[in-house]
Amino acid sequence: MIKLTKEINEQQHYWEVWNDGKTITEHWGVVGDAGESKEIKVSLFQRTDKVMGSLADEKMNEGYILLNEDQLPEIIIQHTNEKLDMEEAFEKRNLVEELMNECLGWTGNGFVDGGEIEVESFLTNVFCPVVNVEAAFKTILKELKENDLMEGVTIAYCQPELDEDEQDEDYDNPYIVLYPEGGEIEF
Repeated sequence: MIKLTKEINEQQHYWEVWNDGKTITEHWGVVGDAGESKEIKVSLFQRTDKVMGSLADEKMNEGYILLNEDQLPEIIIQHTNEKLDMEEAFEKRNLVEELMNECLGWTGNGFVDGGEIEVESFLTNVFCPVVNVEAAFKTILKELKENDLMEGVTIAYCQPELDEDEQDEDYDNPYIVLYPEGGEIEF
């Protein structure tokens, strides 16, 4: 997969391309919106990676830049699962991961980079690097509500690393809670 971004009229746009066999999917839009996509059939004599590279080169000539996924802010979705057993908590975490990959991916705003489950408390965490925290938060909240996954949820994002002289007294907890108001992330 190749992911590119560009600021246009004070809005961050995305363009991405991936392949499934000899079919290439091109997907583009404003970060946070589903955007548009089209499929391109590649002939047996063409290499999909070359076609994808050519498409990306065209976009880079229009001013798009390669998205550095290592530099993206991270949202954490944490669920307390006091009423669930280990298997149910694990299934719930997997469901959240699937939903977030779909809703963040199709809005050009991120992906799931893994999850974890606390063995003793069944607390689950899903980690999502995102392009735009505000837009991702709205998308995540909507998806969790639509799938009845709001009980026991805390959503936060990791503030960027700062040099020691830039840190304030609250910097020892790098996570800033977005939901619920006054909530806390547990580790």
